[in-house]
Amino acid sequence: MDWESKYGTIPANSLVVLNSGWHAKFHNPEEYINMDTANVMHFPGYSPQAAALLVDRDVAAIGIDTLSLDHGSSKTFATHLIMLKANKYQIENMANLDVLPAVGATAVIGVLPVRGGSQSQARIFALLP
Repeated sequence: MDWESKYGTIPANSLVVLNSGWHAKFHNPEEYINMDTANVMHFPGYSPQAAALLVDRDVAAIGIDTLSLDHGSSKTFATHLIMLKANKYQIENMANLDVLPAVGATAVIGVLPVRGGSQSQARIFALLP
């Protein structure tokens, strides 16, 4: 809601990307995974409430610069479930989000075809305004 008050309502069919800054840890797997002594990971993610709002806005997809759309210690994966039930695709482990503008870039996403799979690596780049 804070973002929308500054930039306007998120348009339908958008790709919404959360730049948590976590991508800066990618080259240090221990920091990126951030697992504690009880084998629980800790990193930011979308709240289920944010996911529901984005479904209401009819976005095409959401992305994030962490291992998961849900926060690291999630056991229910509520954000995944909300997005999947709404037939929205999801992108994780995104890089270089700090160079994107807050609004106006066009994303180009090349996904590898994986027969019978539920996920794939992707090559993603942005065309800047």
